Amino acid sequence: MKRLFLLFAISLFFASCFNTNEEGTKEQEEYTQGNTKKEATKELEEEQYIQDNFCGVKFGANKSEVITQFERNGFYLDEQGSSKTQLVFDYKQKYFLFEEGYWNFLSIGFNFNQFWGITFVYNTTYREEAINNFNNVVSSLSSKYKMDRPILESDNVLGEYYVLTKEGKGISIKCLKKEDYGGYYTIHLFYFDKKFNHLIE
Repeated sequence: MKRLFLLFAISLFFASCFNTNEEGTKEQEEYTQGNTKKEATKELEEEQYIQDNFCGVKFGANKSEVITQFERNGFYLDEQGSSKTQLVFDYKQKYFLFEEGYWNFLSIGFNFNQFWGITFVYNTTYREEAINNFNNVVSSLSSKYKMDRPILESDNVLGEYYVLTKEGKGISIKCLKKEDYGGYYTIHLFYFDKKFNHLIE
């Protein structure tokens, strides 16, 4: 069940990015042509460092390094929920805090044994609780990054923001309403570096 959540979130994110990029090409060209040198400089400054180090391991690390460091930081591997390309970690307590939000568990994606993405997941049956948690995380992220909204809209998406750099690093956050398993709300916060996921394993 956890694996399905994460695959769904990642596929939705990339669909949003590709549609945004395709429809926004003309607007981007006009924006670039119309920008002054000062505005262009500001744009480059805003495309700044995106976090790529979690619990002491950076994107590109192997599975052994990831498992060791995350277990040292209070996480334990969910072997049943994990696979060749994804490691799922639960926390020693019911919740853990990251980016001013609460999370139930996380998943780390691998490609050719290289850490390329991490997804923080929070599930609840309460709509208000989900929205409040989502807004807290968005507020924290917005203080560091220029977050955009995708063009695609969906009835089951209560909120969504992302940032994607020219180098292929990015962040996506979604708040989703799910009808299965009796109905619940889930938040996915996804950090990634496409440099380590450009080949199909």
